Amino acid sequence: MRNNLVFQRKREHIVKVIYDAVRYFEQWEEANIKFNQEEGEKMRRKGQNPQDQETVPPCTQYFCCVDASWKDDKEVAGVGWSLHGIQGNQLIQRSSSTSPTNTPREAETEALRMAVRQMRALAFTNVQFRSDCKSLMDELAQYTTAATIVKVRNTESISMMN
Repeated sequence: MRNNLVFQRKREHIVKVIYDAVRYFEQWEEANIKFNQEEGEKMRRKGQNPQDQETVPPCTQYFCCVDASWKDDKEVAGVGWSLHGIQGNQLIQRSSSTSPTNTPREAETEALRMAVRQMRALAFTNVQFRSDCKSLMDELAQYTTAATIVKVRNTESISMMN
């Protein structure tokens, strides 16, 4: 729907948008239930507890999901983040746009930088940040642990974060 508006200048009727959104949500929910059941069964067969699937440091009280939207190096990038309690309930969500960036990774780094600054300004501590940009998260993990991850030795994002 959004792509039709952005790239083809076509608008959908509001009733269709709502209907599609509800239908997509139901399909997503059904797929997640099935996936979680299958994953739980696999882990039980291996003797693992499904709740141990994701490790969260014991001091973590919140997690912040960060993402960016990048089209090209001449247009503004969209950035956003949402803060959740450890139980998964969303507490705050914000989005903004930034100056054009050269790469999608730079936009992701800017989104993370903005989220970190907001967490500090709002006095949230013990926050774990999450991003779908694996190379960025690997680089930050490498920087904080002083370890070397193969093919990740990149410091562009670290300099942007400081």
